[in-house]
Amino acid sequence: MFTQQKSEKGQAIAFIVVGFVIILGFVGLAIDGGRAYSDRRHAQNSSDAASLAGGAAAALSLENSHLYYTLFDCANDDGRIADAMQTAREAAANRATSNGFTISLNPADFNYVKVICVSTCPVCGGFATKYLDITVNISTTTTTTFGSFLFKPGLPSQVSAMTRVYPRMPLAFGHAVVALNKSNCSGQTNGVVIHGTADTLISGGGIFTNGCLRSVGNSEATVNGGSIAYNYAGSGLNGFHPAPLPVTFEIPADSYKVPAPNCDGRWFSDFPPSGYTDANGFALPGLYCYHNAPSFKQEVKGKAVTIYIESGGFKFNGNTQIYLTAPPTSPDPAPAIPGILFYLPASNTSDITINGTSDSFLQGVILAPGASISLLGTADTNAYKTQIIAYNVELGGTAQTLVTYEASKMYNKPTSLNLQK
Repeated sequence: MFTQQKSEKGQAIAFIVVGFVIILGFVGLAIDGGRAYSDRRHAQNSSDAASLAGGAAAALSLENSHLYYTLFDCANDDGRIADAMQTAREAAANRATSNGFTISLNPADFNYVKVICVSTCPVCGGFATKYLDITVNISTTTTTTFGSFLFKPGLPSQVSAMTRVYPRMPLAFGHAVVALNKSNCSGQTNGVVIHGTADTLISGGGIFTNGCLRSVGNSEATVNGGSIAYNYAGSGLNGFHPAPLPVTFEIPADSYKVPAPNCDGRWFSDFPPSGYTDANGFALPGLYCYHNAPSFKQEVKGKAVTIYIESGGFKFNGNTQIYLTAPPTSPDPAPAIPGILFYLPASNTSDITINGTSDSFLQGVILAPGASISLLGTADTNAYKTQIIAYNVELGGTAQTLVTYEASKMYNKPTSLNLQK
């Protein structure tokens, strides 16, 4: 018997409708997802901008109040750190508001700015890392259309950004005498060596050597306002006061790196160059560059000068009259470098010997990370107002050697900030 089948007409329409709904759902979710992504991106950009605005305000406050690394102490603040922190909060909040977000100081609100101060770090290789952290957290909720069936009242998102601000910092953490040679003791050649028949006095900063520390004979060295540290002990350590500290860390390279100056049009052969002196014979303020060590005249005089020497060393004997000062920070002495008197790049491994007279006066950093420096005493206890950073350092002589370190007159790494993700 023949049985008639029911009609299947209209079933395709049902599948089309269901498929259309599914496709429409995916399109809706894509639109909601795109809107959520756009909102999150806007929130992240706003968080970054607010954090950077707070960091910039804090950095400017630290600069204007002259709060540098040496005096940066969160536990014993004289009000300058607190001012910088408050300035950072206000600047961050204002920038967030300008981008459509209202933030508070309460982390429980999920929209907040937090500023913390750090001035100690026991795990940073023996050197305190000092900074302010400005963190901005922003929360958003994206209103959805199709997604509302799954996310009520919308798609939540939370972003954050942190800017770290470092105070202006002296080279090599403010040590007055630094030897970078990592070798163990070998005669009188490595690290910091004190010798001679007169004592050495270092004021305002300490001694640090990545390698050897030794005193020879009856010479003694006293540090006021700093410590004495070494990686490899030599001999005569009882001649140092206070007692030297053995350490297992080194001066990090980035703590004494200074960008090389722009020497375009400033290359010379002697110092002071002819035509670059004032009526009293002093070299005019500015930058003086040399491919090879210059021929120094009998009277080496210059105020507010930076002397850059690519290769070769030099020696000032006891007959040379020396009066040299590095440029001050203000007004901007560029292309000379504020606080830097002599700059020898690390590739220059020659020797420097300075044996001054009773009329000698040096003020500024002697930066020569690849060279060996001998600084011999003079009859004038105020002759050397400097910071010495070299591969090896030798101090001593037949007259007292006094090195006075004043951070405000030496090169300081500028206040800096960076966005931490």
